[in-house]
Amino acid sequence: MSAITFDTHRFIRTLQKANFSNEQAEAISNAFRDAQHEADVATKSDVDTLHLKIKTEMQEMELRLLTRIGGIVAFGLTITIAIIKYL
Repeated sequence: MSAITFDTHRFIRTLQKANFSNEQAEAISNAFRDAQHEADVATKSDVDTLHLKIKTEMQEMELRLLTRIGGIVAFGLTITIAIIKYL
């Protein structure tokens, strides 16, 4: 997973403007940063990459399926023609 950027200085300033003490603001900022590092969060880039991978795999599977179905149809047609010819 990709890292998410976090401006701790700006976060601390925002908390201080909301009347948090410097110590409180730093503690909250550190706790938030630690929680972010521990969280296994997917970014938009991660989701886009996974979407592309799934789409590619589905297209490959569709091609394999169509190839097999085509082979089965050809085999069935060959057997049908052979039966009609020899009857």
